[in-house]
Amino acid sequence: MPFVLGIGVSGVRALVQGGGTAWRIASAPFRAEFDRNRPLQLALFRYTYALMAQISQTAACNRFHDSQARLARWLLMTRDRVGLDELP
Repeated sequence: MPFVLGIGVSGVRALVQGGGTAWRIASAPFRAEFDRNRPLQLALFRYTYALMAQISQTAACNRFHDSQARLARWLLMTRDRVGLDELP
């Protein structure tokens, strides 16, 4: 998301927690498409907003809930992302 917000280099590293398929695009063609494509901009801005809300929720959860509740939240979020009832 830093690139979408105009930052050239991310200050964080990505961590892949599960296998699957991903797409990749070089930054120059992505920036060109982003700059000309208003629906893409709006979708990524909405995603950024949802990500910020999730980060805020996680911070509150980490502050006010014990480790058992945080683990339950993590497991439920992982299940939602993986789409399976069993985690490998």
